[in-house]
Amino acid sequence: MLSTVCKPYKEIEEVVKTFEEQLELFFSKDFENKTKNPKQDENLGQVFTPTILASFMINILRNELKHNSSILDPCIGPNTFFNAMSEDFLNCNLKGIEIDINLVSEQIKKFYESPKRALIKGNFFDLPISEKFDLIIQNPPYVRQELLANGANSKESIRYNVSSLFTTIPSQSNLYIYFLLKSILHLKEGGVMVAVIYDSWLYSSFGKFLKESFLKLGYLDSIYHFKKSAFDNVEIGATVIKFVKNKSHIKSISYFPLNDLNDLINNTNLNANCLKLKQQELLTYSFNNHSKINFKSSLFQPLKTIVTEPIQRGTSAVVNSHFIFSKKELPELKPIVKDVSQIKTYTINQENAYILAVNGSVSIETKKY
Repeated sequence: MLSTVCKPYKEIEEVVKTFEEQLELFFSKDFENKTKNPKQDENLGQVFTPTILASFMINILRNELKHNSSILDPCIGPNTFFNAMSEDFLNCNLKGIEIDINLVSEQIKKFYESPKRALIKGNFFDLPISEKFDLIIQNPPYVRQELLANGANSKESIRYNVSSLFTTIPSQSNLYIYFLLKSILHLKEGGVMVAVIYDSWLYSSFGKFLKESFLKLGYLDSIYHFKKSAFDNVEIGATVIKFVKNKSHIKSISYFPLNDLNDLINNTNLNANCLKLKQQELLTYSFNNHSKINFKSSLFQPLKTIVTEPIQRGTSAVVNSHFIFSKKELPELKPIVKDVSQIKTYTINQENAYILAVNGSVSIETKKY
């Protein structure tokens, strides 16, 4: 019976010929249930865009404007991008989507009452792939893959129920990867997407998949890399990218290494440090090349040369249970973060485990233990 059920999907996989068709099938709503509404306390990965960064991104988008351009923001938040638009955008057709109805204020509702504007209070992954746009601007939510098991932004809400038969998107991908890829599907040929995303894609394994996806679906025109913070009260690197959905006209990538938003505030000459990268160099260039550590030194050995089993997500040992505690039962226990799924977004201010760390004198309780 199982083979009978699976056989049609195997045939579907054989029919899929291009990467873009794979993605379209991946995000197809024909096989999905309607997305759930988010719970009141659900982590939606929202970190809002500072006004100066929004204005900077709007300026990038302005150069691509045409008469009656259609523009999508798939996660408007407090409507930062559309509010930052100047008179140049008056004739544009704007569509905004927001899953968190608590953010949709009366002012935002009034904004979308104007002609050529539409607001969808719902999930971006419910938007039919058939809807196409000239331009897309966004700050997609940041939720690590460990936290995508349940809720409105769960993988089950994103993927259709036979997606496990495809190896299209790596399972460890952050939520913003899904937003970017589906957004590209909504671009018209020649369309442009400007997005601000955390810079983990420059270094991670799922980032390699994203880079390859950019090359298959079009090309990256520019990367503005803020090595420090680009968001308020969040000390983490970020990138503003400009992607063009055009496979026939491909040019080099303009890579701008920056420190933080002060480079924009102080009107730093961005072109002074601009690097030109070939599209294929996106896969090999070291974006973290400021390290003073020489990893080629004999002091370092690849993990695969000193272990007998492949390492999946971290390391463990059979004696861990003797040194790691869930409660502070002994004086020598030091607080640690053991279960990363407890970290909701970017920071954590409370330990969730304790490790036994003896240095010097040992308490009576620990000696007995």
